[in-house]
Amino acid sequence: MRLYPRRRFIRSTKPTTKSIQSLLPNFLKEVNENCHKRYDLIPLAWPEIVGEKLAPMTRAESFSEGVLYVKVFNSTLLSILTHRERKILLKKLKAKFPKTDIKEIRFQLG
Repeated sequence: MRLYPRRRFIRSTKPTTKSIQSLLPNFLKEVNENCHKRYDLIPLAWPEIVGEKLAPMTRAESFSEGVLYVKVFNSTLLSILTHRERKILLKKLKAKFPKTDIKEIRFQLG
């Protein structure tokens, strides 16, 4: 006499209805979209945007509400970046992060 009912073992070796090949493109698309939504990557990309000559003299501090805050270590460079290079750098940022709403770059002496 058994006190417990007999256990059934279910084999899960049946093929699924979807293949990896059909799932992979959607998965990669989602990963790519989420990558563009990572606002922490914007300050990290600053050295690439500004170039190797100016990168050691500047540092992207943060990105908040569409504004990238950049510290500049030289007042002359601050003036040049603010008045002559801001639009060019903003275009480069928007090209690198097309799905992110980047409104402006604010340079600060520091």
